[in-house]
Amino acid sequence: MPALTQDQSLDVIIVGAGIAGLAAGISLRRAGHKVRIFERSELNNEVGAAIHVPPNANRALVAWGLDPGENKFVPSKGIAIGSGATLQQFDFTPLGDFVPKVFGGPLYFAHRVDLHESLKKLAMGPEGPGKPVELNLGVHVVAYNPEEPSVTLSSGIVKKADLVIAADGVHSIAVEAILGYAHKPEPQAFYNGCYRFLIPAAELDADEETAWWNKNGEKEGLMRIYTASRLGNRFVSYPCRGGEVWNCVGMFHDEELIGATKEDWQTPVDKSHVLKTFAEFHPSLQAVLNKASDVKRWPLLYRGPVPTWTKEKMIIIGDAAHPMLPHQGQGGAQGIEDGIALGISLSGATCEDIKARLALFEKARRHRASAIQVMSNAGPDQAERVTREVAQYVSVPLDSQAKFAEYNWGHDIVDTMIQLLRASVDAKFELPEGFFKGNPFSPQNAPNITIRWYIYKTTEAISLRPLSPAATSTSFSTASPKPALRVNRLHHQTRPFTTTIIMSAQTPLKIGFVPEHFSTPLHFAQKHYGLSAELVPFPSGTGHMITSLRSGEIDVAVGLTEGWVAGLGKDPSIDANFGTDGGYRLVGTYVETPLCWAISTGINRPEIQGVDSLKGGKIGVSRIGSGSYVMGYVLADQRDWLVPTTAVGTDIETSPPFSDFVVLNTFKNLRDAVNNETADFFMWEHFTSKKYYDSGEIRRVGEIYTPWSSWKIVASTKLLEGAEKKLDERVEEAMDKINEGIKHFEEHQDEAVRYISTELDYSEEDAREWLKTVKFPKRVQGVDKAVIDKTVNILKKAGVLIEGWGMKPEEMVAKTR
Repeated sequence: MPALTQDQSLDVIIVGAGIAGLAAGISLRRAGHKVRIFERSELNNEVGAAIHVPPNANRALVAWGLDPGENKFVPSKGIAIGSGATLQQFDFTPLGDFVPKVFGGPLYFAHRVDLHESLKKLAMGPEGPGKPVELNLGVHVVAYNPEEPSVTLSSGIVKKADLVIAADGVHSIAVEAILGYAHKPEPQAFYNGCYRFLIPAAELDADEETAWWNKNGEKEGLMRIYTASRLGNRFVSYPCRGGEVWNCVGMFHDEELIGATKEDWQTPVDKSHVLKTFAEFHPSLQAVLNKASDVKRWPLLYRGPVPTWTKEKMIIIGDAAHPMLPHQGQGGAQGIEDGIALGISLSGATCEDIKARLALFEKARRHRASAIQVMSNAGPDQAERVTREVAQYVSVPLDSQAKFAEYNWGHDIVDTMIQLLRASVDAKFELPEGFFKGNPFSPQNAPNITIRWYIYKTTEAISLRPLSPAATSTSFSTASPKPALRVNRLHHQTRPFTTTIIMSAQTPLKIGFVPEHFSTPLHFAQKHYGLSAELVPFPSGTGHMITSLRSGEIDVAVGLTEGWVAGLGKDPSIDANFGTDGGYRLVGTYVETPLCWAISTGINRPEIQGVDSLKGGKIGVSRIGSGSYVMGYVLADQRDWLVPTTAVGTDIETSPPFSDFVVLNTFKNLRDAVNNETADFFMWEHFTSKKYYDSGEIRRVGEIYTPWSSWKIVASTKLLEGAEKKLDERVEEAMDKINEGIKHFEEHQDEAVRYISTELDYSEEDAREWLKTVKFPKRVQGVDKAVIDKTVNILKKAGVLIEGWGMKPEEMVAKTR
């Protein structure tokens, strides 16, 4: 594209010299425009400690001339997740050479000031095309006018331009200028507070109590995440400044911060606050935390996605447009993507083109940034918390750590913006000469690697360290991937183990499960016996797994008997005449004993005094067709609440026993609903509910047992081969491993209690009580057809299933006992 003349170039004002503002300045400068930045501060304070610079951001930065080594960026070698109380490692994701190979750049850890200084140099330095950016410090913008466009300074002076870009952070008044109403951030319900501090590596090395922290070269690129499952608090640490300094972040919930409305990154607190927050952590980790100095604390505020970023000739970018919590490490990266896209979108643009080009920019950026904004409410291991909300902005499910990484790191904003301009502006559009100094590696042009992350144990080894300070002898190495590789997510362990990036002729299975105490044998099967599958958690239950089986997201699942039967027997479309086979079949029995469903209401619901008070009320369910939905009808049948009505045809039907079935998806939403009166009651497994009775969050009003054995294993119909419907050998192998996990569970019940009470958020007392009530089979293969017949008959009596609809019981089972 020809260079713009001085008369054609745009006069651009950017408000805010943070990461997004400087990235936009660099990009617009290289597109040939004149850029002035107004920054309120004097840029004297080192704030924010360290930051992730992931591949989706650093590819373009390096192509602009940024030198990661010169700026002491640390490439990540892996991410380890472990228990803060025991220091046991239960997950490790090796990054090493794989991430640069597939995504075009490493995941870098950088001190925020080092990144900021490098961006200032690229924006304002003499090198590079275009006129250096003009940076004005100590300038406070107090008003925006999108129509002119202009900004008003605190001095009363009005500064006009061809384009105004607001990049002045989460509290920007520009948002109201664009939307016409205030859109203020609010504290988060789960993690609402954050500590940040730095610890020099030399200080840790000098103290024998903390020397373990760097013993095996962790400062060369290991990111650690320690969790306290009972309280939910988590501590995250990773190196920066060439490994000389550890950045430390503590995320927590504090009642004092519930009403917070303003972030202040400079609020100091004594380190005693940190030690108190993480009082349950291991003494060796407490010793590391005790090295903290100059601790800052601030509330974590979330402001949801906005419907537009533009108005006339003004736009918001960075945290002004999409403020993000720190859990995904994408806040700065998304600001950089904004800056890159703005420069490309406005390449060759004149004043008359601005509004159309801004529309293209928003098309490329808003939905992607909004999705990551929502994703940032959850950690990499907490995808299920945000899957539903993220679905508003993406066309494919983002429901796992692996999918988060692919979506975050694999996007090519350069190619996306170029293709939009070629489709809408000029079919021969090219970037201005010199826009990039090098080649911004495009993931689309990567080697032919299938990016899949699986829990898959092998014999070829990458030696990994446990998080414990006692293990200090093994070294860390990574293997370079080759074309046509399948990539593993790590085997969950609490001790040293081996894994690698491997060539696999068969794709490991994805097994859905509910992350509750019943899943303990699955954990043991994987931990001790090499279950080669990715375990995919579904906190929302069986109904969600049915949807995922039918969509091909998972292959096998362990869920509630009544949910599986209702899924195949209730839907009238599951019939050969409708061209569908239901998506799954029952192949195994996971638990022999019935399930105790506790009936719960809100803690302050005096009108509900017992189960009889619930007739005709609003029942909360996770999903239509889920176990919590089906058991509502079973309860109604047992209580004689089902009133026969004359159907339109010749059959006799029953009227609904409740005024409404309120779909709430998650257990947390169900608990909230009975307290805010969205629902009157819900039913959930007894021991999962009990801790919330003990804490006073909800109140128990009764219980009901399933009249059948409670948990079954199902497999996708895609895994049934040939006319005889032979079960895929991988499913058979997986069930053999589950048998071993069950045997281990039976023989090592102290280990089971320890796992349940430390990793699954149950008390030790409740875990031991549950062990007295549950019976797993010695062999899970096969289903007793009589159990399915009984389940179908009871569900028909309860009105859940209708005669002649869906599958017959014998058709639901692919493998009998």
